[in-house]
Amino acid sequence: MCNQSLPAVGKDLRAT
Repeated sequence: MCNQSLPAVGKDLRAT
């Protein structure tokens, strides 16, 4: 899942 549109979401996934 590439969240290029939502950088915040990508960070959240990485933070999990």
